[in-house]
Amino acid sequence: MTGETARPHMGACPLCEQGLVRVVRCPRCRHVSALCDECEAIWESPRHVRDARPSGRHPRCPSCSRSVRRWNFLTARHLRNHHLDDLIAGESV
Repeated sequence: MTGETARPHMGACPLCEQGLVRVVRCPRCRHVSALCDECEAIWESPRHVRDARPSGRHPRCPSCSRSVRRWNFLTARHLRNHHLDDLIAGESV
């Protein structure tokens, strides 16, 4: 990993089975969601990825409905602070 930081993920996307689901935060409203890095499905809550249909698709935030150009990806430390560290399945670039 040259110059890139590993990011935690929640495992394979239950929708496309190709991408990894990562926890992101909207830079505008700061809402925490889950986003597939392949099909761009987005869930309003990271806790509902396995038991609910996606709330929408990138680039819209499911909370404020605004278009997001660049999501803030949460680190393992941020996930611990949000009490979501139990969702971490691994880390990758």
